[in-house]
Amino acid sequence: PAMAAGDVHLALMTGLAVVEYDLVGGDLVIVAGYSNEMRYFLHARPEIQRIEDLRGQRIGITRRGAGIDMATRIFLERAGLSYERDATIIQLGTARDQVNALVAGAVDAAVVAVPTNFQAERLGFPRVADTKQYHVPFPTNVLAVRREFLSSRPEAVRRYLQAHIEAVEILRRDKALAKRLLAQGTSTDDDEILERSYQLFLEDLQDVPYPSEAALQGVLDLVARERPEAHAADPRAFYDDRLVRELDQSGFIRGLRGS
Repeated sequence: PAMAAGDVHLALMTGLAVVEYDLVGGDLVIVAGYSNEMRYFLHARPEIQRIEDLRGQRIGITRRGAGIDMATRIFLERAGLSYERDATIIQLGTARDQVNALVAGAVDAAVVAVPTNFQAERLGFPRVADTKQYHVPFPTNVLAVRREFLSSRPEAVRRYLQAHIEAVEILRRDKALAKRLLAQGTSTDDDEILERSYQLFLEDLQDVPYPSEAALQGVLDLVARERPEAHAADPRAFYDDRLVRELDQSGFIRGLRGS
C-alpha cells in the first residue's frame, strides 16, 4: 500500500507482491533478487509427523495470497491433499499470532518463515517439512522500485542498490552485527535462534543479486491458479537487471569482497 500511494519508492519484499500488484495495473519493477527459491517451514503438534497427517487439521497462515499461503498449498498438494477441503486454513495476520495460536491450541500446525520456525520448534512444535526440499522457483526477497522513479531518478536507485549490496556483504562477514540487528528486528535475545537464523540467511543468499526469470515464472504459475491472466504474462516484464549487471561487470561487488 505504501508503494502504491507513492509514500515509498523502493522496498524489500517478495516477488509475489510485485507480480500481483502489476497484474492489476501497478508500476513496480524488481531491480535485485537476493533469494530465488521458496523457503517456508511447516511446524505442527508433535503427533503430526507427516504432511499427510494434516488431513482434518487446522493450519495457521498469515494471510491468503501471501507467500506463506502459496507454500501451504504446495505442502498439501505435494502430499495429495486438497487445500481447504482436506484441512482448515486459518488466517492469523502476523508471525507472532501464528506462534500464539499454536501454543493456545487454536491451530494444529502453521506454515512460517525464518526465524519463526526456530521459535515454534523451541516451543515444542517440530518441523514437519521445508519447501526447500521441493526446489520451488520463487523470488522470496527482492528489491522493487516504482518504474517512474527508476526512469526519473536512475542514479538514486543505483546508489541505493550499491548501499544495499554493501550492507548485505557486511552482514556476510560480520556475524555479530548481523545477529545484533536480527535480535532488534525480531525482539529475541535467544542466541541459538539468532545463530541458526543467520546460517539460514547465508544458505539462501545469492552471490550476486540478479533477479531470476525462472523465479518470476514460478510466481506466475502459482498466481495463475486463481488469476488465469497470469498465464499470458512474460516474467521478464517484472524485472530490470541493468543496474545489478552494471555493478557486477564494473567490479563493484567483487571489490566489496576483496576479490
